[in-house]
Amino acid sequence: MYTARIMVWALLLIPGAALGAMSFGGLNSACFGLEAHESFGGIGMQSPAMHPVDDLFSRYRKAPKRDMKIFLSTGTKSDNEGRTRTLKGILQHKGYAIHYVEVPYGHNWNNWGPLLDDALIYFFGTENSTR
Repeated sequence: MYTARIMVWALLLIPGAALGAMSFGGLNSACFGLEAHESFGGIGMQSPAMHPVDDLFSRYRKAPKRDMKIFLSTGTKSDNEGRTRTLKGILQHKGYAIHYVEVPYGHNWNNWGPLLDDALIYFFGTENSTR
């Protein structure tokens, strides 16, 4: 159970690599976006559990915009939707390229699994990519 919650999907061998993860792993992705942004062309955060890092929002507000794409998603049933929506607003205000998705599920694989292909297409697809 805990392994699934922090499972990371990272594609580091592809030019413009992206790092993405769920829950606390999504928090890690958010932190990498601030601290190791030069290593990634994109970060993915699915249901990021941002509550352990109280200053994350202010750090994103204060930091210069990074050159990366962002995939951000949340469920709408007992997920981290309030904080995720706040982060979405901050990122949009900063001018990030962001793909945001809300799904009618909770903090689980019913939420995350179906969105993995969306994130990969967003980061690595082409104009001609189809589902």
